[in-house]
Amino acid sequence: MGANGEDTRKTLSLSKGEGILKAVWSPDGNRIAMLRFRQSAEKIEATLESVDPKSGQVTLILSDSKLTVRDPGLSWLTDGRIIYSQAEPPPKQFESNLWQIKTDIRTGQPVGTPRRITNWAGLSVGGHSATTDGRQLVVLKSVGQGDVYVGELEARGRRLKSVRRVTLDQRYDFPTGWTADSRSILFTSDRNGSFDIFRQSLDQSSPELLVSGPEQEMMPRLSPDGAWIFYWVRPDFFPWSTSPARLMRVPVSGGQNELVLTAPLFDTHRCGRLPGTSCAFAALEGGQAVFYTFDAIRGKGPELMRIDVNPAGNYHWDLSPEGSRIAFLKEGEGRIRIISLKGKPEQTVTATGWAGFNSLDWTADGKGLLVSSWSPSQVATLLHLDLNGKAYVLWQLKGSFLTYGVPSPNGRYLAMEGGTTESNAWMVENF
Repeated sequence: MGANGEDTRKTLSLSKGEGILKAVWSPDGNRIAMLRFRQSAEKIEATLESVDPKSGQVTLILSDSKLTVRDPGLSWLTDGRIIYSQAEPPPKQFESNLWQIKTDIRTGQPVGTPRRITNWAGLSVGGHSATTDGRQLVVLKSVGQGDVYVGELEARGRRLKSVRRVTLDQRYDFPTGWTADSRSILFTSDRNGSFDIFRQSLDQSSPELLVSGPEQEMMPRLSPDGAWIFYWVRPDFFPWSTSPARLMRVPVSGGQNELVLTAPLFDTHRCGRLPGTSCAFAALEGGQAVFYTFDAIRGKGPELMRIDVNPAGNYHWDLSPEGSRIAFLKEGEGRIRIISLKGKPEQTVTATGWAGFNSLDWTADGKGLLVSSWSPSQVATLLHLDLNGKAYVLWQLKGSFLTYGVPSPNGRYLAMEGGTTESNAWMVENF
């Protein structure tokens, strides 16, 4: 469109499962460079492309699975170079550096091979832009970490007190479970490089390593009988990854880990919290999330239900403590579906004044939900939501867009994710 919004016209149409992460004009204003992703049930592809805004003709510049979609940056310089961010290979998948590729400005065709510009360690780069003459580049260097916090619940789980940080390292730590006695938190951490499984008692300052390996061991959750820890293993760790995962088991008391099943996991696996209840996982099959039961010995069990989903969307779900209901939400919306596995009518829960939900867990008693909500004005907020839509603020985390809560089996404690990011703008020259 024109500078005043006139003469609006379509340049490009996207298909289902596609998105544009970043777009910039060519130096002569005749083409647009863009980072496009395509997500299917099997994989996600990221490409750097250029498009003629008049004809809509698209030219592929670069296809690479490591093109970062976390902090996308894109600059097209007057000499034809395109500067972009690229993620490092595992176990440094949260880090990225600057790369460049030379193009023909007129056609958008690549005329060279990709070349690395920076070799920074321990941070990610993105959000960059160049001066008009292309001699200086300003870039955001960001360092992030995720920490485990714990607080005490009171007022029937509607109020939180005595919040303290449990993990004291500067890596990514993600709590997902508890031991049956409610005395220790189960969490994932990349403190040793790749993601491994740890257990830490509430009265200790350092954790115990439970499972480690060269791949990514994630999401430890306790079996209903308290005898096993279930977790999944992937060769990579990306929230959008749809590569098949191996669901594993390891005794709580320690010992040999063993395979339970292999599936293209949808979000994660969950277990009922009462003895005698079952566990469930969801597999992404075509355009549906298909839910199955599983147990430690027999592996995959009967199908529970199916839900239509968008492969490009992010979803969260949890199995209720008694194992008879599944709570389900699409990330970014403010609507939670509660689906009965016993044939009862479906229930929808919303909360007035709150939206942008990006996590979901049942409370320990199954009478409410723990959801996180994010907005620029309300920061990351952890809510206790009763099934009538009444919301109670438990915790707010400034400077972050993500938090969530995992209740202890006895309902007395809440383990929480507290992520922080430090970003600074730097000037780059002679690149």
